[in-house]
Amino acid sequence: AADQNAGEKFLRGDVYCYTTLTSNYFNTRDEMIGKLSVVGFECDEIYCKYSNVWSVNDKSRDENKASVRFMQYMISSNAQDILHMRNKSENFPVNDDALDIFVSIYHEFEGLFDNKDKYVFEK
Repeated sequence: AADQNAGEKFLRGDVYCYTTLTSNYFNTRDEMIGKLSVVGFECDEIYCKYSNVWSVNDKSRDENKASVRFMQYMISSNAQDILHMRNKSENFPVNDDALDIFVSIYHEFEGLFDNKDKYVFEK
């Protein structure tokens, strides 16, 4: 199902397979408790996009130092845990340790991150 109503058709049971953004996972799972399976498939490229993009401007030395420290914290395991596991951000952690914890909590994603070398991000 490739049209805009594919999610609705899937939830109604009109179609049996649904490809969507991972941000739809939690809502779909909650609607289909015990009926949903996440299935991976082999492909040459896995298209991804970042949902939140942060950057550091080189304003002043102090501001830059503070910005870099903030960014370092935001990609740390602790911050990624708070964002993605505790608060269900509907996105995946970018930190590998946090991603491993995410997969240990949400077992249905087991094995889906084994081919990170195939990720292609939007420009």
